[in-house]
Amino acid sequence: MANPPSSFDLPRDVVIVMDGLKDPSLELLAWVLEHVITDAAWTITVLQVSPWLNIPLSYKKWSEDVMMNIHNLCRNRGIVPQVTTIMGYPLRLLVVERIASLHPTLLAIDRHHSKKDVAFYAAKVFCDIVAMNDHGEYYLIKARAREGASAHYSFTEQPPGPTPQL
Repeated sequence: MANPPSSFDLPRDVVIVMDGLKDPSLELLAWVLEHVITDAAWTITVLQVSPWLNIPLSYKKWSEDVMMNIHNLCRNRGIVPQVTTIMGYPLRLLVVERIASLHPTLLAIDRHHSKKDVAFYAAKVFCDIVAMNDHGEYYLIKARAREGASAHYSFTEQPPGPTPQL
């Protein structure tokens, strides 16, 4: 008989999408660390997204300062975040492509993304989304079901129980 699924079998990956041209919202990272991350088995990937820039050296310096703050915040929880910069056009498609390759359990989007961007990501990804609005409040968008998927899980729900054997 196969082992029943447990919460330890589920992926524990969070992707945080931040606008690389605006001041980073470390509030969102702190919220994820406080309300979602339960232990050091989780992985956090921070995607700093921005269009092509013609001033890469100043952006690199700014990015290094932001990365230090992100690493210091995560170090207290025993998490080593992966920070990735995405530049290009069309930016939303590049972000969705990277999110799809990471297969996250939760996608967190900072306040600097428009409602159109959040709706676009919600239509393209198969995980729960936590988005931060301009007032610092968070709202949850439940994951949409995959076509042909027999079991759906979310970071807010218990995993499905074992199927009884007859």
